[in-house]
Amino acid sequence: MSTNANKHSLFPYIAEHILKDLIEERPELKGWILKQFGCPESSSLEVFHQVAMRFNAKNMRFDGMHRIDLLLVVDRRVAFPIEVKVGNKSPSVEDCSLSHKDTCIKGNMLSILGGLLPEKVDRDAIMVLFPAHEDQEDAEDSELPLIHASYTWGVIARSDVIDQLKKKAFKYVPKFLDIQKICELAGGKEAFNYAVFKHLSGKDYYFEWLKSE
Repeated sequence: MSTNANKHSLFPYIAEHILKDLIEERPELKGWILKQFGCPESSSLEVFHQVAMRFNAKNMRFDGMHRIDLLLVVDRRVAFPIEVKVGNKSPSVEDCSLSHKDTCIKGNMLSILGGLLPEKVDRDAIMVLFPAHEDQEDAEDSELPLIHASYTWGVIARSDVIDQLKKKAFKYVPKFLDIQKICELAGGKEAFNYAVFKHLSGKDYYFEWLKSE
């Protein structure tokens, strides 16, 4: 593995947590994010990560890997999905297909949220699950309320990756959010490094990663 790959190997796995913390804790960044999605800066904003999706329709489902990286819930009524792509290469964007006797969506999240769905699949039926109250944060998916996934969605990525994604044929074009701009609004290098430190420190990684249940 190259030195460059080693240097960035952990970031894709913790990026959602870091971005969630920065958006929630930095008012200037929070206001800018709301503005990008056409919302007043005074709106309430909650951020969830790895949010499960469901179809509000019979005989159609997602597989367990289909989760939204970050979900912005504004004023408890509008849910904006965001995909986080922090690598150096543009991910593929292709038309989705169906599997399991036409009952399961096959395709990546960029393609799903971008509306590249099979003809028989209704984009309006895509719902997301999120904790409505603090005591639901550890609840099973089946216990969580559903809210419609907005057609307006976003991608957080590096500027060069954004340039490549802008060339893709999305049906619903995302809001492109430059991760460098996000870090700048959050307070720059020091704020970013502190958010990473706070996330990684004080945890028993042996227990979390290696110890058997």
